[in-house]
Amino acid sequence: MELSALTHSELIFIDPPHRTPEAVIGEMSAALFRQGLINDKAMFIDSVLRRESEGPTALGESLAVPHGNAARLSRPHLASPCFASPSCGRVLRGTRRFSWYFCWRFPQKKQAVRICNY
Repeated sequence: MELSALTHSELIFIDPPHRTPEAVIGEMSAALFRQGLINDKAMFIDSVLRRESEGPTALGESLAVPHGNAARLSRPHLASPCFASPSCGRVLRGTRRFSWYFCWRFPQKKQAVRICNY
């Protein structure tokens, strides 16, 4: 699957004003909702924050990949802000600064595995 099939310009944010992980997740979720890619913004935000509370989704190298669950979604998608200067986020031990966040959503685990294995 090509990246262009997962996102479009309304889901890419260059140096957004929001700096905390919660605010970034909220803005990405609002954009996903406006595009009709999630059907319940509050439920999606809750699922992303719940997943973050189980353990951070930081990958290192200034990259964070928060993700959540949404019912009745027809296709996978990606929303991403890119910061001119890094913002702070929680990692396994303490906090780290991030320049990129990617908010993934896949309708089914099987599809997520297939896409990630390309």
